[in-house]
Amino acid sequence: MEKYVEHFTTGNVNDHKDASRLWIKDVNPVVEVVVNKLSNAFVSSGVRAEFEGFVAAVKKETSKNFAHLVSKAEEILQRLTWGKAYEKDTFLKPDFTALDLIAYGVSGVAVGINIPNYNDIRQNEGFKNVSLSNSLSAQPKQRINFISEEDENLIFEYNERAFEVQIGLHEDMAVERCSRLQKNANGSFNFDQENTVDILTGEKITSWYQPGETWAGLFGQACCSYEECKAEAVGFVLCGDDDILKIFGYEGVLAENIIHSNWLSSILK
Repeated sequence: MEKYVEHFTTGNVNDHKDASRLWIKDVNPVVEVVVNKLSNAFVSSGVRAEFEGFVAAVKKETSKNFAHLVSKAEEILQRLTWGKAYEKDTFLKPDFTALDLIAYGVSGVAVGINIPNYNDIRQNEGFKNVSLSNSLSAQPKQRINFISEEDENLIFEYNERAFEVQIGLHEDMAVERCSRLQKNANGSFNFDQENTVDILTGEKITSWYQPGETWAGLFGQACCSYEECKAEAVGFVLCGDDDILKIFGYEGVLAENIIHSNWLSSILK
């Protein structure tokens, strides 16, 4: 941990990356300590000179559910519409934990994070997913406009439990899961160019990333927003699967209420 913090205090981006590499290797800690540069996903300028730091205690029982979800991830991913050709060759299994925040130094408190915020490290080396459970429960309940009293009461009762399912699917099944179809500098491709089908047209793939091009470089500040939309959509689709809900202990009418609450609260965001 001392080495991790030391790397982050130098102000050098390569040292920051080395700190992130140390951090992702610290799997299943009892107390999680994070220093991390903020994502610019929700900043209109695309630039944000801010770091976050927090100390949190692991919620062991909820984390067991997330670990169970991670263990089934490769099977669950096959249900998604983009197909194996769009998946990474190697499944990078994340450390996924639920945390209760003890202290958080940041301008706006998140409820779930996929970190570190270096795309090349997440793409090629690994990452962690964390759910900041008590940041949601700490928010005051406010009257929700434009829905019935019955639906409002349902959200108030089930929203935290529905959120755990949604954030689990959002972070584990979607974020950083798709491979970038790219042409290499030597003229070869990192995918089967002849047999990979465009999921929108049903025809053969006709475009790809050229050598040196990146997701962030081509899409700019919109890339993070696209990634978040994809991840939310995956959560909406998979949260209705019985076996996934059972991982979290939800069956029957309770499961139906969890699904209803998740979809309804997401529409109202």
